[in-house]
Amino acid sequence: MLEIALVLFAALLHATWNGLLKHSKNRLLSLSFNRLVGVVLGIALITLLPPITPKAWPYLFIASAIHIVYFFSLLGAYKHGDFSQVYPISRGVAPVIILLVGGLWGTDSLGLYESVGVIIISLGIILLAGRLRGTDKRALIYAAITAVCIAGYTFASGLGVRQTSTFIIYAAWLETLSGSSFIIISAIRYRRQIEWQHIRFETVKWDMLSGVLATGGFAVALWAMSIIPIATVAALRETSVVFAALIGWLFLGERYGVKRVFAALLVFIGIVTLLLGRKLMS
Repeated sequence: MLEIALVLFAALLHATWNGLLKHSKNRLLSLSFNRLVGVVLGIALITLLPPITPKAWPYLFIASAIHIVYFFSLLGAYKHGDFSQVYPISRGVAPVIILLVGGLWGTDSLGLYESVGVIIISLGIILLAGRLRGTDKRALIYAAITAVCIAGYTFASGLGVRQTSTFIIYAAWLETLSGSSFIIISAIRYRRQIEWQHIRFETVKWDMLSGVLATGGFAVALWAMSIIPIATVAALRETSVVFAALIGWLFLGERYGVKRVFAALLVFIGIVTLLLGRKLMS
């Protein structure tokens, strides 16, 4: 079960870099530096690895386009809503969408235990969002768009990475295309919103670190999707919400509460159910 352990580690990386982005004074600038790291790493790998297979290009372009929309919808969600609410909604809904689309598409065959595990994990994640009464409707809309984007680029990437000789070359091209496009669009469309006075080595180094975590974490997810069902990887990866809540409790002084403990327990039960399903199918 090495792949499951690594995906859970990738979830921790995801929670960490999103936490860094949450506390940035200028999220657009921080995310741009974050993506710059992905672009640099991607270009470096492209020059060293063999060309990507032609069959993977359609999936790569689709995933890259959706990824760009995801970046901007994520920023919109953080702008109008509380991190502890919009993040669980966007991450929790995506695995269920992937499970349904994957079943209709016929790409992956999930057993009963695995399907139930995905649903339990998603319920636990969404429960972490808490009460939504009084939440800015724009935040909920952006969170919903983000969830659809997560499902879209995850599903497209899961199919695309299976068309390549190695997941690394797909990850390299995805980082390069989506990251460079996001940076260019941001520089042109939102240049007046970029507060250059916030550029300091002390902050940029954390943005760069978040870029390494984001790039490495998604590369692990791509590797896992090349060998196990996409919905399984998506559900495990979205446990990042639990890690985010723990980080907030341990390091940021946020309350955890009984409801969050119950939600985390649901996620744990979902993971155990997934593991049981994997064992029965092996």
